[in-house]
Amino acid sequence: MSSPVRPRVAPALHGRWTLRARRRGPDRSPWPGLAAEHSGGYHAATPQRGGGTAPFGLPVLAELPELAAVLDRLTVADDALLDAVAGLAELLATDRVETVTGVGVEHWLTIVARTTRMDRRLLLRACRLLGRLPALDAAVRAHRVSFAQLRGLTIALRHAPRRLDDQIDGVLASLLASLQEFERP
Repeated sequence: MSSPVRPRVAPALHGRWTLRARRRGPDRSPWPGLAAEHSGGYHAATPQRGGGTAPFGLPVLAELPELAAVLDRLTVADDALLDAVAGLAELLATDRVETVTGVGVEHWLTIVARTTRMDRRLLLRACRLLGRLPALDAAVRAHRVSFAQLRGLTIALRHAPRRLDDQIDGVLASLLASLQEFERP
């Protein structure tokens, strides 16, 4: 290490105490050489010195492939959830499920939600929200938002009146357009 770091306890807001690192030396960095330093996008492996690739743009994951595999499975699961919501929204837009099976999509979700512990109401709200907001629908289908972000928007907009749909859709479209470098965490 180029400079020693000595933690000290200092008073913070509201009378609570926090732990702060006291920086010394020419580089003034409290934690030099952080191993998990991000070096690129999360969506792809980036070339590394020595010919290999760093999973998710994090060189430390090349040294720990088990963690990289778990993170990759989580990314695949998130994409699968987004695809499932988009497919479910398409099925809700038609009456084909009810015509063929005799019961609606809601019934099938109740059966599956019981076994997978997925919230049926959340899925239905998210699908209906995609039908109301074309910009969000396009973002979900392009995987520009994560399932957690879709869930958050669904919960936040569950009581939004339909008369505001055009305005909300315009705000979402402009936000997504201005975030060209928008990446999922």
